[in-house]
Amino acid sequence: MSGIFFLLIIICIFVFIIIKGNIDNKINTEKKKRKFVENYGKSNTRKWKAGELERISIYAKYRESYQTVDDLTWNDLDMDLIYQQMAYTESSLGDDYLYYLLKNPIKDKEVLKDREKKITTLSDNPDLRSDLQVIFSSLGRMERFSLAQYIAFLMRENPKSNTKHYVMDAFIVVSIIIMIFHVGLGLGLFFALILYNVVSYFRDKAYFEPYLASIRYLFKVLDKTIEVKNLLPL
Repeated sequence: MSGIFFLLIIICIFVFIIIKGNIDNKINTEKKKRKFVENYGKSNTRKWKAGELERISIYAKYRESYQTVDDLTWNDLDMDLIYQQMAYTESSLGDDYLYYLLKNPIKDKEVLKDREKKITTLSDNPDLRSDLQVIFSSLGRMERFSLAQYIAFLMRENPKSNTKHYVMDAFIVVSIIIMIFHVGLGLGLFFALILYNVVSYFRDKAYFEPYLASIRYLFKVLDKTIEVKNLLPL
């Protein structure tokens, strides 16, 4: 009986954690929605970090065309300041795309009319607007990396050979076999190989981390796309 009672306690704790997590998530979501509704139309108070605009501008640079505003004109008009005043975005994608839109003004009446329609829809529907902001804020920002930059790098990255790892595995097996005949030599070789693997892991991790972070962010975007689709009016 004591075993069953202990198991029931574990299950109750597990269920409690799940329920509390869902309640906390709903409370935080409602807090965010209230904040977005209250701050609508107010001046932008976002704190900008050093180098942030440079990271944000990378996407626009990858998509430069004959319509792109040149850097001289951009700086003469102090467009960075204007961008900072307009950037009510809540995610890296929003940051990058708004910058791109300002860098590439268009004259197509149909496109402008469509944008105006979408802006009016969001302006007239505070619940829809705040719900979308909550979703975008859950994506967050990639503060250390540029998503566009590392996706471009990833597309050009050549496949890495696994030969090194196979050789290291073989050496570890050899070190274990050596232990049978000479414990000291085998252990020394074994721990030297383990140390080398640890150092190699952290070196490779530092190299691949921007790519892994970009891929994780893309999966978050794909996941949130369904939520956005369900919110938008047909």
